[in-house]
Amino acid sequence: MDERGFFQFLVDVALTADSFQELLRKIAENLKSPACFKDANGTIYIESDDHVFSEQVGAYPLEELRQRYFIEKIRDGERLLGHFLLPKDYAADIDGRIDSAVLSIRVYCARKRAESERRQSAESDVLQRFLTGKLRLERAAAEFKERPFPLERGSMVAVIGYGKSQRDRSLKESEALSAIDEKFGRFFKRYVAWHERKKIVIAFTPQFPMDEGAACDFIEYTIENIKKRDETGEMFENLRIGFGSIKNDTEDLPKSYEEAEMAFRVACLLSGGGEWCRAWRSLGAMRLLMLFAGHPETDRFVESVLGKLITESPKGEYENLLDTLECIEKNSWNLKQSSVEMNFHYNTLKYRYQRIQEILDIDLALPVNRFNVALALKLYSLRGR
Repeated sequence: MDERGFFQFLVDVALTADSFQELLRKIAENLKSPACFKDANGTIYIESDDHVFSEQVGAYPLEELRQRYFIEKIRDGERLLGHFLLPKDYAADIDGRIDSAVLSIRVYCARKRAESERRQSAESDVLQRFLTGKLRLERAAAEFKERPFPLERGSMVAVIGYGKSQRDRSLKESEALSAIDEKFGRFFKRYVAWHERKKIVIAFTPQFPMDEGAACDFIEYTIENIKKRDETGEMFENLRIGFGSIKNDTEDLPKSYEEAEMAFRVACLLSGGGEWCRAWRSLGAMRLLMLFAGHPETDRFVESVLGKLITESPKGEYENLLDTLECIEKNSWNLKQSSVEMNFHYNTLKYRYQRIQEILDIDLALPVNRFNVALALKLYSLRGR
């Protein structure tokens, strides 16, 4: 077989082979040489009757193999596919055919990647329709045909994305979400995701015995590690996460999605103090308040309670007083503790407190007034300042 025929033969195999091992076997047979491929994920494929070759290329690091073996780094654009290895004695005699072998590996990897992307896209579409209530579980499971449904009992949903961002950062944000998707897709055995504008929805079955809290902690930890690769911090500056709860019945997963969406919205609206992750179970009264946050009557209630602190423009003094009121309420109306937190002299904070009561024409010593103010502050935060 001449080189042209050899090239065509290997490309045909790359387009039809059921496994990478089958392709490598054809490469080794036609090169009449032992062959090895180490992919970027660390999987090793070896075709050889030479036990020394198999043992060395399978166990030794690449740097230790360079003296005795020909090593070709194979890339698909910027993406590393892996390393192709042959004994140097063989490689010297078949230099022209090595290019054909390398190209066939690229063709095979491109084909498998395209097939995987098509399958993932189809699965993500089915999952999206299931989680949003457009498809029953039985019908969704049937859509996977030969493959099992990618989620099982004990699964949960998380929404990861950007609440506020600048238009020129959209590309970086997309890169960040793709990196998160790739990382989690490798870790969770049961995992499907779909991308929306500026966010990604992931549904997964945690690795057991990982419970809900451990799963949330793992996701936060993993994203923190991905963050470290971005030296400027721009890719993750406005990233937020909302977690739904684990559902012991797969049919209940759409509820976990609703919970994750609510937690994500709260994380976007209440992101102060470095809290960029919110879990539905820890939202407390926020779960109820979110139901009313966008109602016109809610706006009227907030304005009637907080008055000039939020309606006067330009705000100036009033905005500073609103911050003071939020701090006092957060500290259970303890003026001394609030003065320490805001780094004010106690008398200064006491004066501000009295000024707030004058502006609002309200006595904050009364429990009912404190309750109304606390409720109004939370609703005001939820609608975005």
